[in-house]
Amino acid sequence: LELFFIFTPYNHETMFCKKSVFEKVGYLSGKKYDSFADHDLYAKLIMGDYKSVFINRPLMKNRIMGYTNDFESKQFKKHIKYVFKWYFDFWGQFLSKSDISYYQKRWEKRERFLDASELKYVFCDKFNSSVWTFLYNKKLKNYDYNQLFLYLIQQIRNYRSGLHLSLVSYRKLPILTAVFNKKRGYIKFVGIFPIVKIKMKKDNSMKYKWFGLIKIGKKWADKFNELFNFNKKVRGSVK
Repeated sequence: LELFFIFTPYNHETMFCKKSVFEKVGYLSGKKYDSFADHDLYAKLIMGDYKSVFINRPLMKNRIMGYTNDFESKQFKKHIKYVFKWYFDFWGQFLSKSDISYYQKRWEKRERFLDASELKYVFCDKFNSSVWTFLYNKKLKNYDYNQLFLYLIQQIRNYRSGLHLSLVSYRKLPILTAVFNKKRGYIKFVGIFPIVKIKMKKDNSMKYKWFGLIKIGKKWADKFNELFNFNKKVRGSVK
């Protein structure tokens, strides 16, 4: 679910929703997003903080057919236009108009889904930090912020991007911030002075050194790990 703002999180054939919830979120936006209205529904459910349950067993069989799998059909090319329309509408909630305009010009005539070569233009510093701030400020109780953080770190490695997080603040003044790039990360005091260097291991665990030189012991390492326990922070802030 964590990357719903780019990838479809469900197989729509096996996704069930209570009628009462379906009514509350406003049904499918067919007139607006046509064949991509199911994805819009998923986003509404996630942003509405509805809880999802995964049933780990087969529910149906289907053939891999339909125009969304026929990349050369006229229907698919029409479908792709609605895909990007949804992207730009949703991303417009956390990106500037100039950023949205950049993506629109880049993909104006695109006739395929985003692939690895194109995703590097999405998972850039500005996008990662903006989507993080937008979603984190929503304080969703049923959204896995820890998993989102790990996914964004993975994308940083893949696309040589970056991520800026506010960890501790006072009246919107950033006391401690975390800055990540492909190779390393830093915890900075008031967003300027690097006091801790972070090394991300392959298992996504983090090793810390004071000023990049002195290895940090378990006691302080545990304290820094608590700063990245976003799920706990969100649950504690939601009444």
